[in-house]
Amino acid sequence: MRKLYLIVLLCFTSLFIHAQEPLLVEHFDYPAGDQIRDYGWTPHSAGSTNPLLVTDGGLSWSQTAYLGSGVGNACAIDYTGSDENKPFSSWVTEGSVYASFLMSVPEPVTSENAGFFFHFGEYSNIDDPDFSSISTAFRARTFKAPGSSADTYRLGLNFNAAAVPTDPDNLTAELNINETYLVVVKYEVVEGPGNDLVSLYVFADGDDIENEPATADIGPIGGTAGDLSAVQLVALRQYTPEQHVIVDGIVVRESWDLLQEPGPPFTGPELLAPADGALLEVMGSFQQEVEISWTEALNAPGEVSYEWQLASREAGNFDAPLAALASGSGGSATSLSLNFGALEDLLTSLGVNEGETVEGIWRVVASSGGETVFSVDTFDIDIFLGEVLSVSDHVLSGEMSLYPNPATGFVNVQLGDVPSGLMEFRIVNLLGQSIRSNTMAVQSNQQVGLKLEGIPSGVYMIVMQNGDASGVKKLVVR
Repeated sequence: MRKLYLIVLLCFTSLFIHAQEPLLVEHFDYPAGDQIRDYGWTPHSAGSTNPLLVTDGGLSWSQTAYLGSGVGNACAIDYTGSDENKPFSSWVTEGSVYASFLMSVPEPVTSENAGFFFHFGEYSNIDDPDFSSISTAFRARTFKAPGSSADTYRLGLNFNAAAVPTDPDNLTAELNINETYLVVVKYEVVEGPGNDLVSLYVFADGDDIENEPATADIGPIGGTAGDLSAVQLVALRQYTPEQHVIVDGIVVRESWDLLQEPGPPFTGPELLAPADGALLEVMGSFQQEVEISWTEALNAPGEVSYEWQLASREAGNFDAPLAALASGSGGSATSLSLNFGALEDLLTSLGVNEGETVEGIWRVVASSGGETVFSVDTFDIDIFLGEVLSVSDHVLSGEMSLYPNPATGFVNVQLGDVPSGLMEFRIVNLLGQSIRSNTMAVQSNQQVGLKLEGIPSGVYMIVMQNGDASGVKKLVVR
């Protein structure tokens, strides 16, 4: 038997390629509240009543990589009213066609709101279709039916009958309200009149969907009506008031093929500067900066955040890094700028004295969509701590102490012999960025309390500034 093509261009596509491509993909990736008829669906019955709408929040699975999962929004089949169909890219007249979709039922199923909500079909004029006119040959009618309690329901399947199935062979096991399932409806073209078959499979997240199961949950079953001359469309049916079915991720193919094709791997960045083996001399102006840079991570599943890590070369690993700092722009930049003052504070907090060298290794960690990858390379770096000339030389550092330290929620600053007057207290991260600032009148031997609520755990510096005099102390926030 032959295939009738909807689009003339498809006549020139090889049968091999055609067989691999989906006949229809619908993620409902449109604004919530829009009518689906604006995106390739056509009303064929009661078109002016309760148009089918896009609902906010699509359906997805977290454990099984179904190819229709987690894209866009979904469609709510909520009422009685407009029934709408979407055509395939080509008609199927031999072999099998599989329509897979995610679905969820958010409300209890009763005898009043049970009914069919999905089916295959053909157009009234098969060769030259008017998409608003489909034949009454609704095939593989897919139902929801009551379960044994308000928290459960069943799915049902008939070849052609409109009545909700009662035969156990035409019903699935009980399913849970508000759980997302994958449903696969199969139409099998069997040679000869009145021989075609339909089947239904249902899966929960975490199930193996790589291969077609040997036994369907329902079917294969035939019917008392004629076969489709061509399987041309799927339709969403608003059968009863308060139907309450959410459908998403519809994919129609001529083969099982339900898994997402693996994409290229998420790959860590390449390190750029300072070059491998560089000597970084931290000396001179407090404000002088050094920039650490790297390339972008490749094939990330979402927005990427970067963290620069410094570890001891002697350790040879990053199990206990000396420093772990987010990159610029809140972690999204592929570079990190540190001034010599911040580096001096970091090295001092690590117990490095002036004139000593840290023999280190560094790398970059990229995170995206719950995945973490590391830079392709690890670079050696020697950091020499020389004399860093601050505008204030930290002359008040010996006149302040912190407790508790580590701290949670608040920290006390105990002052020693400090000049009376206005004093600024700043909480600064290891990038030299001021996180919080407070200015108050102080005098010698006073205790000052600083609030830490909202400050993420990590290593910070408390900077005390009075004119040209300042003091710096390391603070650990838990």
